[in-house]
Amino acid sequence: MSPAPYGRLEFAIVLGALSLGACARSSGSPGPRAWIDQPLDGAELPLAPVTILAHASDEDGIAVIEFSVSGSVLAGVSAGGKRLGEASLQWSPSSAGEYAIGAVAIDGAGNRGWMSQARILVVDSTSATSTPTPAPALLPTETPTPASACPGGPHIGSFTASPGTLAAGQSATLSWGGILNADLFEIAPEVGGVAATGSVVVRPAATTVYTLAVGGCGGTSSAQVTVVVLAPTLPPAPTHVPTLDLAVTDLYPDNLPQGRLFTRITNNGPSDLSSDEVWLSCSAVLSDPIEGTQETVTADPSLLLVSLVPGETGIFNTGILVDTSSYWYAVTCSVEMEAFIDPNPANDEYTENFP
Repeated sequence: MSPAPYGRLEFAIVLGALSLGACARSSGSPGPRAWIDQPLDGAELPLAPVTILAHASDEDGIAVIEFSVSGSVLAGVSAGGKRLGEASLQWSPSSAGEYAIGAVAIDGAGNRGWMSQARILVVDSTSATSTPTPAPALLPTETPTPASACPGGPHIGSFTASPGTLAAGQSATLSWGGILNADLFEIAPEVGGVAATGSVVVRPAATTVYTLAVGGCGGTSSAQVTVVVLAPTLPPAPTHVPTLDLAVTDLYPDNLPQGRLFTRITNNGPSDLSSDEVWLSCSAVLSDPIEGTQETVTADPSLLLVSLVPGETGIFNTGILVDTSSYWYAVTCSVEMEAFIDPNPANDEYTENFP
């Protein structure tokens, strides 16, 4: 006999202590608490295979739910190790009669809880009469869970997202409330454990389906909302990329022996520059003629807005300071453009020595 898979939603919930109430175990209950979801206590079933389903909760996670019939253990079924676990198996009664279905939860620390029981009557419809087989008395350490102790399955009143559609980088607010018969609450992905009523701000990078999952002694329930993230609108690709030969043609200090270093940039055409973006990058190798040491200094790249007609030269600060009384300099500057085709990249870089 092997456990039958059960297609219910499983979810992990990271919360604090379980709330006290009719669905929670009492403060004197040892170990995890299990509930039998089906068959219900007092059910009358035909002589046929019976699916036994139970769930349990514990702060250490539910490792196994052990099923028994009238005191005989059927099997221990893995419950996944989550805070709220589920397990099921199929049992085939050998004959008509009264049976006591039992479920005991074992948590991740190996603690066994009290047994939850449901008494059922199996009826053989093919036989005119049947003599019920009395179920054995409960063990002294077992405490049955009355069917009236659980008010019912969880119910989610509302779960919404506002706005439901947004641009990349914007945020939405998830709100929920009106939840009944539950003491465990979680929103996935990323949000995690939440309170019974509230809201949270999310900022998804792409369209995301958020799931609110809740659980209690009556089982689990879930609701979903979708936050749609619109793809960014890309600018139209240019139909024509102009050609431009831009060259670094000179380097010079504004004062010696100490001063700022400037560069001349020339537009060799054929296109104009009209406040177009040009990146200027400069570095210098400093040599100490006395110590015989060298050091490289790199200026932060500068984004220049350049306006030059063909044949015109402009002067720009490199961001490098020189002191030729103490050092020798080998300075290199280069220019780079993204909006133009450069027919002669060899003159984009220029090097000069000082003094």
